[in-house]
Amino acid sequence: MFSQVSRNMGRAQGGLGIGLSLVRSLAGMHGGSVEVSSPGSWQGTTFTLRLPLAEGGQPDREEAPLAGQDSTPLAGSGLRIVVADDNVDAANMLSALLEASGHTAEPVHDGLQALRRIESVRPDLAILDIGMPSLNGYEVARALRATPGNDGIMLVALTGWGGELDRERSTNSGFDAHLTKPAAAGDLERILGLAAARRNIG
Repeated sequence: MFSQVSRNMGRAQGGLGIGLSLVRSLAGMHGGSVEVSSPGSWQGTTFTLRLPLAEGGQPDREEAPLAGQDSTPLAGSGLRIVVADDNVDAANMLSALLEASGHTAEPVHDGLQALRRIESVRPDLAILDIGMPSLNGYEVARALRATPGNDGIMLVALTGWGGELDRERSTNSGFDAHLTKPAAAGDLERILGLAAARRNIG
């Protein structure tokens, strides 16, 4: 779906151009849409985001959940997550989305920083870009898997490289899953559920 001229593992040169697609996916998750229009070169661009109003408005008061009812916004809420991507906006946006869903998410922006942070906080889930400076995602995963005590951390590759060889290399490096940017909401939900199940078993 997206491609780069250079497959430089050290850095994502200029990004993948996924911003608008990501916005469209997020809007779609809420039943909305986004449109872009322009009258021509050097005449500006209009972005139109439409979101539906909540049905019934806001309740007068919060009602306590029924006994045994899960009141968390997503299955597996409360996960500790590290998001590593040298695209600062992408890392911060995904972290904010996860935080809004009831998780604790911390963005970092290079491979060495990711490795140190993951080993420090021992999160339930680490979502790693592949093309990062200092250490790429594969190197981070291999280093983590080579260190005793990190088996319980779920590692997920989130990258623009989604070919068969890329996925095979992810598996061989110790990743538990491989998602292609931009990740679909259903795929993220599945990953969060798997990470919660792993945490509960551990």
